[in-house]
Amino acid sequence: MSENLDAPLWKYVNKLRRSKSGGRNWDMECKICSKPFKGSYSRVKGHMLLIKKQGVFLCSKVQGDISILRRLQKESDLADVRNESSSASVIANAIPLPSGDSGEESIAAKKRRLQETTIGKAWNLKEREILDCKIARAFYASALAFNLARSPYFRDAFEYAASHNLT
Repeated sequence: MSENLDAPLWKYVNKLRRSKSGGRNWDMECKICSKPFKGSYSRVKGHMLLIKKQGVFLCSKVQGDISILRRLQKESDLADVRNESSSASVIANAIPLPSGDSGEESIAAKKRRLQETTIGKAWNLKEREILDCKIARAFYASALAFNLARSPYFRDAFEYAASHNLT
């Protein structure tokens, strides 16, 4: 059986069969204390790392040997750090801002045009376009339905934020 790097404590239990209750639950047996129990990885973690209120009894052999507990805790912590760093890399590769509707016109030319016009200065079109792009990126990155922008509550929240200096 290959080692699961995201859930390293699985290797300390024998998965006997899928539990009749369904989901990701298993009927399993602890390889350390040989006691059977049912559940998912959260219960394996609770059993092995002596976490109370997980709906499973604590491993008696781990309770008696602190070196085993430290080793199991280290493996679990490494997996947690690995999972956090992989989710952080997804955030680091953020969705770029949309470049605009016109593919022919360069971004620099568009910015220059917006800065030069009197109407552009009066209506602050440059900042409005940047805000539009940032809002669009938030919708794309969060996979939000575009109907949210039509919601009166959403519009009310943005109007309030725009009309009050909230820094």
